[in-house]
Amino acid sequence: FAIRAWVNFNGDSVTSISSEDCCAIRASGNISKVVRTATGTYTVHFITAMPDANYVVSGLGGGLFGGSGASNGYLNLGGSAAAYSTTSFLVSTQRTDNDAAVNASKVSLIVVR
Repeated sequence: FAIRAWVNFNGDSVTSISSEDCCAIRASGNISKVVRTATGTYTVHFITAMPDANYVVSGLGGGLFGGSGASNGYLNLGGSAAAYSTTSFLVSTQRTDNDAAVNASKVSLIVVR
């Protein structure tokens, strides 16, 4: 089993490229871009497509607190089968105290297939 892709990005910092809010990628392998589509919601795009959508995504997030006293946050990796395709997948970051979406300053993900 191999790690097919990985990324460390700042979901709190975006640059508009071709009308997409692209997150700042610190380092990556086989990831072309990370697009923030809403507060705390990101679409991660592969450079080389996966052979199918039966891969596993795992990760960690930091800076999920939103500046208003929340002590913890979590990653929601996909949430449904439709969230995974051969070319991209969805991830969201949320607060544990109220489940509100919040931008994360540090998100690290790996894709295994």
